[in-house]
Amino acid sequence: MDNEARKHSGCWNIALTVLLTGLLVLPALSEAISASWVQFRPDDGWFWVDRDAVTQRGDLTYFKVAHSRESGASPDRAGSYFDTDDPHHEQAYNCASGRHFAWKARSNTGASDEYVWTEDTDAWNARARSMTMETICGAAAAAAVQARKQNCYWPDVNAASSDRNVHYGWARTREAPELKSNLGRKLGQLFDCVARNAGQLADTFAELSLVVARYVPNVSCFKGDYGVISNDWSLHRRWASQRNRDGMRQGAESKMLAAVDCLDRSRHSDYFADLSLIMGRAGRP
Repeated sequence: MDNEARKHSGCWNIALTVLLTGLLVLPALSEAISASWVQFRPDDGWFWVDRDAVTQRGDLTYFKVAHSRESGASPDRAGSYFDTDDPHHEQAYNCASGRHFAWKARSNTGASDEYVWTEDTDAWNARARSMTMETICGAAAAAAVQARKQNCYWPDVNAASSDRNVHYGWARTREAPELKSNLGRKLGQLFDCVARNAGQLADTFAELSLVVARYVPNVSCFKGDYGVISNDWSLHRRWASQRNRDGMRQGAESKMLAAVDCLDRSRHSDYFADLSLIMGRAGRP
């Protein structure tokens, strides 16, 4: 082979080497670009969120996660696990309310058939939830959730008012369908509010239940359910404590709205104001 041929052959070898090297490093670069690192717990490694795995299904935004023991190194290369198809690595946010859901073990055995999809309310990883929510839902949604920690009805300032006259004045010019719609909306916002825990919501449920029982002590309005018209705060509180957020909200909404239809129109504004005052106070920390 003459010198000219050797020169061309050498160039092709260099080009081929560069091309192959590029192909080998592309997945690593893509992996780094398509995911975000946030610290989960200082004593338990780092939390990996794959933004390419984000999907929207109904009200929830799902995403895949994993852990590593090194800062800034992908989990599959850090001596830990990166099996994103494993069910307990899938998590989800309701980007409107900030509620967080995950596959969690029923026990410490870690058996895959003992994992259940449940709401994650652990206080110790609140910082991690706040950071990952901005990654998954966007800064605007995360900021809105932060605002709702000060007012569960944000940006509706009047809904959180502790002034009964504000609620009464609004209700005076409204008909029953609008009153029911307003009560239902506020209930949804309150029981979705991440600033309120289950115990606080159970207390609020009991207080609302007493208002219903006081205004409508007629069991026929509630399909013969004598529990609804009880004036025993502890009975209502105990019922609520046995249910999750959605169960409490549904129970409160059912009887609060049914009572509107059983009340004389002249009492609607007072009834609405008493319920709204309780919800307004409960909606602020």
